[in-house]
Amino acid sequence: YNPKFDITVGRQVINLDNQRFVGSVAWRQNDQTFDAIALNIKPCNEFGLYYAYIDQVNTIFGNEDPEPKFVQAQDGKQESKIHLIQAKMNYNPLLNATVYGYLMDFEDISAWSNQTYGLRLTGKKDNFKYAAEYAKQSEYADQPINYDADYYALELGYGLKNKDVALGEIAIGYEVLGSDDGKIAFQTPLATKHKFNGWTDLFLATPTNGLTDLYISSSFNVFGRGKLGTELHQYRSDEKNMDYGQEYSVSYSQALPIKGLSALAKFSDYQAEEFGVDTQKLWLQLDYKY
Repeated sequence: YNPKFDITVGRQVINLDNQRFVGSVAWRQNDQTFDAIALNIKPCNEFGLYYAYIDQVNTIFGNEDPEPKFVQAQDGKQESKIHLIQAKMNYNPLLNATVYGYLMDFEDISAWSNQTYGLRLTGKKDNFKYAAEYAKQSEYADQPINYDADYYALELGYGLKNKDVALGEIAIGYEVLGSDDGKIAFQTPLATKHKFNGWTDLFLATPTNGLTDLYISSSFNVFGRGKLGTELHQYRSDEKNMDYGQEYSVSYSQALPIKGLSALAKFSDYQAEEFGVDTQKLWLQLDYKY
């Protein structure tokens, strides 16, 4: 086995693990990219080290389109001093571990600055797989609020097969983004957020009382070329025991007869209780890859 050493300098895509903390979003036309230097060292098959230093985040908001109020960076760019550190250990298919530390200093949006340290475990056996994660977050750099908030996540999945043909997958999970006495909650400013906590995107910023998300999701292969997906979420607060509401979602995607062309239809319905308002979103999308 030859040890692996990679270095990447310049504008790049960074997707770490399931993209819960760092991801490229990859939704619509604009990816989130990073001006960074990244080192990937793998001395053996069972162990790897990753480090990246990011001095600018290029968000999904373009140079000319108006940005949401919570984005204060000019032209969709945010100058930063971010350190991403990971150590990966692959013991066997049943147990893989990632230990990480993410130190994020945002020059223009100090409220985003944080330091997060955590452990992620994943594994699979036969048709079953799991993911379990814990992280602790606190203030860093010019973050104006001193706080400590915890993150917990557990997901169990089961793959459906007919002999060697994959039919789909069902998963149940529970995720907690904790709060420090309601003054500030665990945040993930660089995540691929649309993947988590519902497709209506009401929880892109964690509410100050935190968020718990109990969910069931499924994905089935249909008609040989299509994929049907569903999600069901029940949301509550971490502090004050508030019932935020529930969300139901369905999607269908399929490759079209023209090579490289595919279509997606996606609908999500959030039913508010003690957070936000009733919200429905519908997407119709065409993708072309060449």
